[in-house]
Amino acid sequence: MSNGTPGVNGVIYTYGRPVSDITGYKLNLLLHYRDRHSAASSDHPPSAVQGIELVWGVSKLGTKPLSQQFDDLWSKRKDPKSGQTMEQQAVQQVTQTIQSKLGSSKVIVTGGFPATGRLRSMFIPAYLGPGPSQPDLLVLSYWLPGASFTLGNFVTVTFDTELLVYTRYWPKVVVSADLTVCNSNISGADAGAQALLDVASVAAWFSGQPTNIFQGIEGMIDDTTEPVPNLGKLKEFLNLVSGIASPLGLVHFSATPDPSTSTLIMRLIHEVDPAPKVVSLAASSAPRLQGPVIRANPTQVHAGEQVSVRGSNFSPAAANSYEIEWSDDTVSSTLTESEIQWVEEGKPAQDAKHKTLSRKQWDNANHFNITDLRADTHYNVQVRDGDQLTWTDWAKFSIKTQKSASVDIALKSGSSTKSLGTATRDSSGQFEKKVTIPAGTVVGAHTLTASDSADSASTPLEVLGAGKSAKPKIYSVDSTGGVASVPVIVVVGAPLDLHGEGFRQGKVTLAIQGGPSLGTANAAADGSFTAKPTLSNHGNFTVVASQGSGPTGLQATLAVSALSQPT
Repeated sequence: MSNGTPGVNGVIYTYGRPVSDITGYKLNLLLHYRDRHSAASSDHPPSAVQGIELVWGVSKLGTKPLSQQFDDLWSKRKDPKSGQTMEQQAVQQVTQTIQSKLGSSKVIVTGGFPATGRLRSMFIPAYLGPGPSQPDLLVLSYWLPGASFTLGNFVTVTFDTELLVYTRYWPKVVVSADLTVCNSNISGADAGAQALLDVASVAAWFSGQPTNIFQGIEGMIDDTTEPVPNLGKLKEFLNLVSGIASPLGLVHFSATPDPSTSTLIMRLIHEVDPAPKVVSLAASSAPRLQGPVIRANPTQVHAGEQVSVRGSNFSPAAANSYEIEWSDDTVSSTLTESEIQWVEEGKPAQDAKHKTLSRKQWDNANHFNITDLRADTHYNVQVRDGDQLTWTDWAKFSIKTQKSASVDIALKSGSSTKSLGTATRDSSGQFEKKVTIPAGTVVGAHTLTASDSADSASTPLEVLGAGKSAKPKIYSVDSTGGVASVPVIVVVGAPLDLHGEGFRQGKVTLAIQGGPSLGTANAAADGSFTAKPTLSNHGNFTVVASQGSGPTGLQATLAVSALSQPT
């Protein structure tokens, strides 16, 4: 067939694409996706996916040629309301229109439409270029040439009819159709011909719209109707199978006539998703919003006593474990699982270990901590995501575990440094370790340090002389886990993370200096306490922690700046 304009001479305008006559062709449905156990995409029958098999079997579209489906729709299937076929109603409408134009119901009108037609097809792939994307488009042309109606013995009206069916498949099936009447001729007496210039009812039955669609002059009448409301089993099938196929990722389709088997092959296509993008959480170069900090508890101690050292925001430990994270936007269908594989570099692939994670869309579970690794060792790792039908490509990368997950803790005073041992940081970069201040350590101010190959942090520590007691002291801990600078900034109504030391075991009273009470806290046997009071007014205050009164009373203060809540 040659290119042309829709409705003219019964051809489809092809945009350079071939139009195929598929009269007598059956429909064959194939599901095109990459099987989970294969490296390449291939066709699968509907039975490969639960649900689609049932819809395909019930539709029986594969047992009768598509042209016969349209023949049944046109001249065999009766409308339940009128009890007439589409062809019979069209004849009735044309007859009534001609008689109304002549102003007489006594005029004998004879003739009709062909009972069967020819079927052609054309497939236009999705347009993915600049501008709005266009869907895949299958066009079916049901061609009914040679309709002829005679008025008495003096006027004959002839025309061809073409039903154009458009099937769009993104993101769900949309089926619409246009009825085109073309090549119309009115022959005979001019007076009779002029009375027949409007035969709108030919297509009004299809469209359900009581509007005129034939307009023109004697010898040629061409126009197009609104979409046809009912295309029978074809529309029903496509919409049913789309409801199953789209959530599975079968969101594209193609249609290819196969002359050797007289089949129109329709493929529902699942794209091959690219590999996810991987971010190594364990890498020392991974960005961090906060620097490493440590905190000592207590901050005043005698030589020979223990201090608890807490560290946070250090590099994640990656000597015997390695945490990875990957992007979560690579699956065109509903995410169901992720798979991680890893093997020591130089060892065969069959030695690889793997883990499959059960996933849900947007569950924020796109990370995994690989454990039981050897320190200072290279590993090959790969990650992929999957839906119900297929996997993405593998994201492949290499990691190298660190030599150690340890953090060195030391006590510095001037140029002197004393090692206090090591702590082991976890995969989040945190650690806690109790260390002993060596006997004979010089009394006075010291600096407690913690460091690894990439990070270091420090905090003040005071070593007390023999017989000296710790002074009452209160301080606040900020969001990083370190000691907050003074004045401590807090929002009205938010808790003030308060820590105290150097008190006697028992109740400690908390208050705003010259203001309201903030409650009480209980000091432990070592003289420490924690509390989280809240301030009800904004401004600059002094928080007082006190115990007893007079010469034996203990008291510590902390400057606080309370900010109003944001509006």
